[in-house]
Amino acid sequence: MEPGRVFLDTSRFFLTGYLNDINHCLSILSDEDLWWRPNEESNSIGNLLLHILGSLNQWILAGIAGMKVHRARQQEFGERSPLPKENLLSQLNSVLHDVDKVIGAIDPSQLSNKMQIAGKEITWMFAIYLMIQHCSTHTGQIILVTKLRTGKDLALPQFIDSVP
Repeated sequence: MEPGRVFLDTSRFFLTGYLNDINHCLSILSDEDLWWRPNEESNSIGNLLLHILGSLNQWILAGIAGMKVHRARQQEFGERSPLPKENLLSQLNSVLHDVDKVIGAIDPSQLSNKMQIAGKEITWMFAIYLMIQHCSTHTGQIILVTKLRTGKDLALPQFIDSVP
């Protein structure tokens, strides 16, 4: 298989895995847990979810797919009112579904296409790779906070066990 197609398929695989891990964490957390933060300088899971949504919207849906999106980055971190878990989860599932469709429709030859974002000219491949790394980092934070709040081993499946 062509390396570009492997990259795109692997990116979709990882995003699906992160979504599954986040869904699992949210399934065992209360709305209160979702907005808990250890201190004022740390982000709650709710803030991390808003940030993941904002980033995917900006970099993939707007940047690659050309969709019109509005992002208020400071609000992602500044939100303190406890938005319901079901709303955030619905938004996350919807955006990741759209992102998966966008990435799945990319022809590998388009990975070197350029776009302007955050004042920089970057390739589509860079944007996808950045979002995989970004979601990985924040999924890890969500897992850690979930463990802190529940005191449980989450028994998350290993990614390697899911490789087709």
